[in-house]
Amino acid sequence: MTEAALVPLHIELDTRDPTVRLAVVIYNPTAGSGLGKKHVDLAAVRERFKRHGWQCGTLATRQAGDGTEACRHALAEGAAMVVAMGGDGTINEVVQALAGQEVPLGIIPTGTINILAREVGVPLDPMAAIDTIATGEPRTIDLGKANGRYFTSMIGLGYDAESILNLLPQLKAWSGPLAYWVAAFKSYIQHKAVRATLQVNYGDRTKRLRRLIYIMVVSNAGLYAGGVLKFSPEANLRDGLLDICVIRSGRWYRALYHGALTLLGRLRTVSDVEFFRAVSIEFSSSRPFPYQLDGDPVGTSPVLIEIAPAALRVMGPAAAPNPRVMMAGS
Repeated sequence: MTEAALVPLHIELDTRDPTVRLAVVIYNPTAGSGLGKKHVDLAAVRERFKRHGWQCGTLATRQAGDGTEACRHALAEGAAMVVAMGGDGTINEVVQALAGQEVPLGIIPTGTINILAREVGVPLDPMAAIDTIATGEPRTIDLGKANGRYFTSMIGLGYDAESILNLLPQLKAWSGPLAYWVAAFKSYIQHKAVRATLQVNYGDRTKRLRRLIYIMVVSNAGLYAGGVLKFSPEANLRDGLLDICVIRSGRWYRALYHGALTLLGRLRTVSDVEFFRAVSIEFSSSRPFPYQLDGDPVGTSPVLIEIAPAALRVMGPAAAPNPRVMMAGS
């Protein structure tokens, strides 16, 4: 295949038949919780797509950020579907180039949590996932944006992001979700609340608030940590709104209490937790406050978070769509 200008990536593809739809699978060959974790054989992936009438090329990334460039390369090569094989971090990189395109995203979930796959009804078994996306239909979903970078599921600020920063890659590769609980405990010891200003835009009005914030989670999707933690379980990928959960208290015993309520889905029962549904929120703080997008640390405050309605097409089941994501028209 010819290389796209200035893109030092190569799609592994035996032959190119322009009359057959091309699916390009983007994957990280060294991801501890990706290919190495679930032992997905690339030849089997290509054969599975071929069985459903697709031509399949595979494109390996080599370092952080390559997923975005790889997606651009796949689009330049005429891909009819760009497939992210990995976890939510891999998907996030691909989405940066795929947002606003007619070409849909396919997901082969080989990560630790796989939130977006769960939201759109893609099976967690890789081969079953291929069967679903190769024969399914596209859904149009919203994306969030934080300082211009897209996210599919959520952005977490404060304790949530600090836990991601404390995540040990080696432990994650070995133990999966256990690594997140270890990082959460370490962050609980060292994290402090911050004084912040929130500019909340509801669409028809704006409200300015000052709060002492321990953690703030802004959700585009309802699932968090695979559904174990429940910050805004009612969040929907197609409602054109962000669901915002603000936990104000920084006292250690309240943090433990809030953690228990998050597991039980009962955060709305306490007075020092606030919820908003808005189209954007601007967050500034008295000191830099870390934030993460879709499970990867990105930066520190200030940050403008906004909704990008109907910004992405995602392949899902054709016959029985997940009720959380209604079918999009063609």
